Amino acid sequence: MECRNARRGQSTVEFALLLPLLVMCVGLLLTVVAVTQAQLMVVNASRNAVRAAVVHSGDQAHQAAQSAAADTSSLRPLQVTLTTQGNFVTVAVSARWSLPFPLVGALLPDVTLHASTTMFQEETDASP
Repeated sequence: MECRNARRGQSTVEFALLLPLLVMCVGLLLTVVAVTQAQLMVVNASRNAVRAAVVHSGDQAHQAAQSAAADTSSLRPLQVTLTTQGNFVTVAVSARWSLPFPLVGALLPDVTLHASTTMFQEETDASP
């Protein structure tokens, strides 16, 4: 009988030793998923911003890009940069993001996420 009780105790000790490792693995997985989700939000904001910018010109293009990026992403503050080269418009969006998990967020610094998208400038027809 003593052998059976000793084995139960052994499995409890093994579980207690492996539990922190399992918790850390789950925490790491959740952190990777959260960072990936935030990066996808920035990429989507960049795509929508460049779509809005290519159909406008001048200051209206920059305002349209900022508005489209803000409407797309819940991350704040968003930095939207618009550049044009010839007929191509490039919008770069970046945002500082902190991890939403209290313990991991306190250990790791904020992450700066970047995305850039380039599109061909559409010509708008001003005639009726």
